[in-house]
Amino acid sequence: MGGKIVHKLKIQKPISFLVAGISSHEKIFIVSNELNRLFNIKLDGLQTIDSLKGDTLKHFNAYSYTSEESGFLYSIISNRGSEGVLADNYRTLDYFFIISGESKPVTENLFINKMKSSKLFLAVSYLDINSPKEIKLFQEIVNQLWS
Repeated sequence: MGGKIVHKLKIQKPISFLVAGISSHEKIFIVSNELNRLFNIKLDGLQTIDSLKGDTLKHFNAYSYTSEESGFLYSIISNRGSEGVLADNYRTLDYFFIISGESKPVTENLFINKMKSSKLFLAVSYLDINSPKEIKLFQEIVNQLWS
């Protein structure tokens, strides 16, 4: 007698997000402290983001903070892990700073200008995520951060 096969369908609704790329020689905890200062947030609680590339599961460090006031989730994620880079198209970037929530969190200019004022960051740029592959990658990251 054969067993019953059960398939679980996990539906995740898209979450709005903005992404900035950061180049810095500093470690992730120092970058997170600088973002805390700039945005008056409290990025903490080291967590791991997983990304499946081919047959390899890659792990990347992240810090997050949810603002109870605004409902936005602020996250800093390393683009480099022991198994390689998270986003192949952005190999020159060290970190991704993501603000996500039900609606568009802030304007791109405000988002970037605050970070450009820091001397810890060698370069900061707004990433206009629009290719299907990139949208899928960053939506998966945001969904992991929110769960």
